[in-house]
Amino acid sequence: MSENNYSSLLPKWKVKLINRRALRMGFRRDELDDVQQQIVPHVIRFVFDPAKANGAREQTVLVALIDQQLKAMARAQSRYRRHIEQLRQDLSADGTNDEMPTAAICDEPQELVLDVKLAVAALPPRERAICTALGEGRSMLQIAQDLGCNWHAIRRAVNDIRTRFQAMGLEGWMGR
Repeated sequence: MSENNYSSLLPKWKVKLINRRALRMGFRRDELDDVQQQIVPHVIRFVFDPAKANGAREQTVLVALIDQQLKAMARAQSRYRRHIEQLRQDLSADGTNDEMPTAAICDEPQELVLDVKLAVAALPPRERAICTALGEGRSMLQIAQDLGCNWHAIRRAVNDIRTRFQAMGLEGWMGR
């Protein structure tokens, strides 16, 4: 994994400060690049004004700014985990949990697998059947024969599914 390079934008001590604060607040080392990408723009926009700092040093004020952003990121992660757990329960309850492979089978992050399951579950029944058949490796011609329609109708449906997946940021799953 390549490391973020902000040397032209920030002094090194500010990037190190972001990393130290993130580690102290429970973020993992493998999350530091993402943390930096979220917080560096805020630090770049920050302008230290000693007259308004009530005697605080620039580093002290930056710590407060960074901690505020880290807490917001932690809250967002917590909300996302709760959302994923609720989605997992909903998918298990309505029986759509078996339509897509699990993360252990396809080596994808569990959150991405659940996002795909949600996208598939939100499709109309016919498009869901087409998506499931494509996932099983069947051709558009085979699907058309099974559904009693022509190949062009399936191609249009696949394009609609592709558009929906792209709108949800799941274009990486298309063509698999």
